[in-house]
Amino acid sequence: MNRPTTWSRVVFVLLVAAACGDEPTVSPPPPLVPTTVTISPDTALVFDALGITVRLTATVRDQNGVVMSGVAVAWASTDTSVATVTSAGVVTSVGNGTATISASAGSASGNATVTVAQKGQRSPSRQPQGL
Repeated sequence: MNRPTTWSRVVFVLLVAAACGDEPTVSPPPPLVPTTVTISPDTALVFDALGITVRLTATVRDQNGVVMSGVAVAWASTDTSVATVTSAGVVTSVGNGTATISASAGSASGNATVTVAQKGQRSPSRQPQGL
């Protein structure tokens, strides 16, 4: 009958103890943070009358370029006498001039330019005499 020797038992115990040692630590991935904000439509907006509204949307991407959903976006206008913007991204033309609309998420932001160039008012149409 083959019985394990004392030496083989010691080696076995040492191997088991070595295998139960500290495992290498795996660092968690860095937290996802907004790094870019893109506003759509991405062209410059031109309004030819007051009171026109357009809804803008903001796409927020993380440091890996992946779209982040559910991120709070703050909207602002550089000149509210030209264009206002709601917390939902709805822009309204209120006066002639140019304003920049910005959307921010964390330290990232994107901009859109709004130009309001109200055309001259139309004179009232005249009705022909005698009708």
